[in-house]
Amino acid sequence: MADTPEAREFLVARNICHCALRHPLMMLKKESLYARALKLLKRRPEQRSSEELRDLIRDYIKNVPNLDHQKADRESLSLCLAPEKARLAAIAFLNRWSQALLPIMPWDWLDLPARIHALEKLTPP
Repeated sequence: MADTPEAREFLVARNICHCALRHPLMMLKKESLYARALKLLKRRPEQRSSEELRDLIRDYIKNVPNLDHQKADRESLSLCLAPEKARLAAIAFLNRWSQALLPIMPWDWLDLPARIHALEKLTPP
């Protein structure tokens, strides 16, 4: 759905920002998933329970909405070559994504309307 180079650049940059801001690690610790993940990783692959792994991934995905997506969106623009083009591409991408997700996901799952509004309010650098 990221149909332009600017949209793809935005997506890569925002995922880098999530990692740089330590969002996944903080969420793992906050939701007590860190210990479960370490417990699984310490076992040999053939000794890992697929049910425990499935439950861990399910609980991680369930908590993805708790990441600070607006901050990652905002900070990612500073990594883009043309921040204003990336911002406009991000707005278009998030609008298309929200329309595609609406039939299968709760509207507020990733707070897409608020993220789109926040990007629309940003002034060009």
